[in-house]
Amino acid sequence: MSTKLTRLVRYKPSFTERIRTRGVTLIELIMVTALILIISYFSVPSYTNYIIEKRQDEGKQKILEIMKKQNHFKMMTPPYHYTLDLSELGYPLISSAVLSSDENPRFKVTASLCTTPVDMNDIALCVKLRADPIDPLAGDSIWEMQSNEGAVRLVP
Repeated sequence: MSTKLTRLVRYKPSFTERIRTRGVTLIELIMVTALILIISYFSVPSYTNYIIEKRQDEGKQKILEIMKKQNHFKMMTPPYHYTLDLSELGYPLISSAVLSSDENPRFKVTASLCTTPVDMNDIALCVKLRADPIDPLAGDSIWEMQSNEGAVRLVP
């Protein structure tokens, strides 16, 4: 009687046992690959835009930082004017410009007069800071700020 029962009842392996013995099918592999491609299709452009915005913010932040030091210099140093020599603000100069970052510079910041000076007293009125990208092919923008405007703007 027991031999008849064993012939009638078959052993069915569990799902995990079937996976271990069978492996992964080609369709499952294609589906996982397609899912990874779809996710990367939407995430890579967003990450690229994030990196570009981060780089542009670096140029704006550097201009704002230098302009803050320019205003402090004007208030504390007689004859109460801005300076075109950014080394007086504590920045190391490289070919009359300040690099935007110590480890991986992306921008070169320069200071100039807002208008053509009649005499050296015009430096007391206005100074213009400009952040030029070191590598123009990287997609970074040129940023400018004048001390009489108070806002950083994109240069076309």
